[in-house]
Amino acid sequence: MALEKIAMREKTASFALAFFILTASLAYGADSLEIRGPVEEVRDDNIEFSTSSSGIGTSSNSPSGFKGFFYDIDDDIGTEKLTVNIKSKKLNGSDSPPGLIYSTSISEPNSSSKRFEFREWGRYITMGFMGENYFVGYNGSPANGSLPYLYHASDHKNTLENQVLLKVLMDSDQMYLMSLKNPLRLKEGYELFLDSVDLHSKKAHVRLMKDGIIKKESVIVCDPNASMAEKTFIFRQDIDNIKNLTILAVYFDDLFSGFDNASREKLEIAQVDGIFQLSPKPTMVYIGSKYGVFTVTDVDSKGIRMINQYRTVNLNEGKDIDLIGGIRLRISEKKKYENRTPKFYIYSNITDPGTYEVRGPIVTISKLPYNWSYADFPGFMYDLDDDLGTEYFGIDLSGSYDSGDVRLANLNYSTIAKDNRFQRVEWGSYYAMGWMGEQYFAGYAKNGSNMSLASLSDETNLLAYDKISRVLIDNDDEQEPLAEGEFLPLKDDYSLHIKEINLDKVELDLYRKGIILQSNQIVTPGNGKESTFIYEVPAKENGKRNMITLAVHFKNAYESSVSSYTTIDGIWQVSDDFETIQDGPSLGIMRLEEIASNEGNMHIELSSKDKTIRAVKGKTKPIMNDYSVRFADQEVGKELRFYIMKNVTVGNVENVSSLDPKFILDSNGVPIYKSEPSGDDNELSSLDIGLALAVAAFLCVVYLIRKRL
Repeated sequence: MALEKIAMREKTASFALAFFILTASLAYGADSLEIRGPVEEVRDDNIEFSTSSSGIGTSSNSPSGFKGFFYDIDDDIGTEKLTVNIKSKKLNGSDSPPGLIYSTSISEPNSSSKRFEFREWGRYITMGFMGENYFVGYNGSPANGSLPYLYHASDHKNTLENQVLLKVLMDSDQMYLMSLKNPLRLKEGYELFLDSVDLHSKKAHVRLMKDGIIKKESVIVCDPNASMAEKTFIFRQDIDNIKNLTILAVYFDDLFSGFDNASREKLEIAQVDGIFQLSPKPTMVYIGSKYGVFTVTDVDSKGIRMINQYRTVNLNEGKDIDLIGGIRLRISEKKKYENRTPKFYIYSNITDPGTYEVRGPIVTISKLPYNWSYADFPGFMYDLDDDLGTEYFGIDLSGSYDSGDVRLANLNYSTIAKDNRFQRVEWGSYYAMGWMGEQYFAGYAKNGSNMSLASLSDETNLLAYDKISRVLIDNDDEQEPLAEGEFLPLKDDYSLHIKEINLDKVELDLYRKGIILQSNQIVTPGNGKESTFIYEVPAKENGKRNMITLAVHFKNAYESSVSSYTTIDGIWQVSDDFETIQDGPSLGIMRLEEIASNEGNMHIELSSKDKTIRAVKGKTKPIMNDYSVRFADQEVGKELRFYIMKNVTVGNVENVSSLDPKFILDSNGVPIYKSEPSGDDNELSSLDIGLALAVAAFLCVVYLIRKRL
């Protein structure tokens, strides 16, 4: 029996670790990502948005940086530009100049073209198009004294000469592992399988599949003396009238026997250190072709120009306009209580699954100290309709190039609470603040009537408890009438059941995940405070004072020959899972400096105190939460560039390989993954934190299993 228990423990522990690795290999994110440009006023003006401009800009004399355009910090490549010419709140394609002009050009086929992330492959000619990285051709500039292999392996040199662009799907030098059971999952349904491995001869047989069809089989050689051609799997394809173009390259660095701690299996493993993949679906660009509101007017081997020819775009308040690809233009809504000039911004709307960098302006070391805000960093929260942004971030410089030790120091993050009106103005206003790029609620403002939520809520100041809550819904849109018996769906698995309707009252039940939280609640539709359904929770655990987290306003109720109906014209909801502001792993190198909860002066400040970040070429260093600083892996001779960024995951993202290098041992039982020392004694590593949490979670699982057994 004791032996059975031990076996069960080991089996369960292995399963727990395997389950942990499996779930860790999947990233779950939001349904979409919005990367906005600078905010501009809708007035007669000529405004230029470009890739590299870092200014906020509100006039034709100050180009505005749009972070939704493609930019490569390592080679300082960004080629897109959009000019907006506003006349009488219109973008008229028949005007001179036209209302919208979009242009982009190639990275020149010389030293300024883009290097592959796997540097040994040399360079390729690229072009930003509709905010994404597109391939134009392989660069033939000599690398290490010889022609680059991928240039040599392709017959065609410039696709734009044939009016074709190809989207770059992958360009990576990350280490991936394959085994006989674990293929590489590439983009657009391609998979690369490892069929057999001969460790003695250092050869492997690989097979490329798509939709169950074998596309190519090849033998890879990983002997130390093997050539680049022998170690690189390539797949070539004819695309339109372009012949023998390499659309996939995979570099194999090594073959070895290893051990997987997850499956407890001995494996024959192939190590991949470079992947480059193009979409075989051509993007055709010829004169007269249309993209969104644009028509191509000029195209040659070096670039593309488009205008909104014969099209007029009206900049009406509240409109959200598709310009080209995922790039859109949004105009602020007209407010009932304000008479102000409408504002707009262009933005990139991303829906394809993946993890994306939302970056700030490109900064060089000599520009420090430097300050970012919601105005120039789309990784911070901004609400266009309310002109609401509250987050700020600053970095100073410590050390110098002469000393060989350049560091980012005195990092400071601050956010302030602003009095912000509810969309349903009768409810008064609340204190809103950005926190880590999301909109949060800090409390109700005591400046409304007896129908305001401040007057209805037992507690009004959530920040006084060092807590804030994420804003989920704030609207005054009149909903479709709800019939008796129907449900009003809300956020966080809440729903409101319209149980019974009379002409002067509506009876309600509130549910969450199918469980009744409140039953037989009565509201009287109309304009009085009895017309608002509210739900409250304690402001702190086991506390006596409650805070409203949900409010629904009922406008009227009526009967028809079919059923009884009620109309809703206001919903307010914040998360009742309040977030406590305190030091912890999520704050990275930042530490809590101050929380001020006095009404009218609410703010939160974080600082790095004595912690610094060493500026190292080609490295990405964590700051806090999902925020990092990325230093360019640039060539010698130029001042070091960097930007702050926020990583955002969209959709469900599956890793290229299910084998995690951190859990693979070589034939001698030594982990193959070796983390690089940061060189900073006082700098935290997000990877170290993540590994520590992973190990802690796993040990807790094992402990609970052992205790139970």
